[in-house]
Amino acid sequence: MTDDETTAKRILIIDDNLRLVKALTRCLQSQGFETSTAATCDQARRALRATSYDMIVMDLNLPDCDGLDLLEQIGLLGSRPPVLLTTAEELVHWQERARDLGVEAYLVKPFPLKAFMSIVRCLLVGHCCFPRCSKGYKAHGGPEGCPLNL
Repeated sequence: MTDDETTAKRILIIDDNLRLVKALTRCLQSQGFETSTAATCDQARRALRATSYDMIVMDLNLPDCDGLDLLEQIGLLGSRPPVLLTTAEELVHWQERARDLGVEAYLVKPFPLKAFMSIVRCLLVGHCCFPRCSKGYKAHGGPEGCPLNL
């Protein structure tokens, strides 16, 4: 990845799991991305009002609201950046709603950082290494197709 590809790329990580947030932050910053974090929907709303982001990495279950509800609210603010949804839930009852809200990709926790970075590159800089498909990505079992198109 060249410096031009990550210059001014800001990523907001919305998750209340401090250990995961630290790991994602270290990983992204080591690749030249700027990061901000929020542990709650309220903090995320404030961050989004204050700063423009190139991508959002967001947990589905947050302590003060549902991640999809937050995503819907973000959409009402105007255009929004690509979203990578993370979740510990393997059940996909939320999948249709996420697709309707324009979620670009998701990962099931726990996931390898290599898979995470592949999706970040794909969404931000167009370095997709998987063909587009509708299978999603199950990180614990490896790629089952593409991380895109819920």
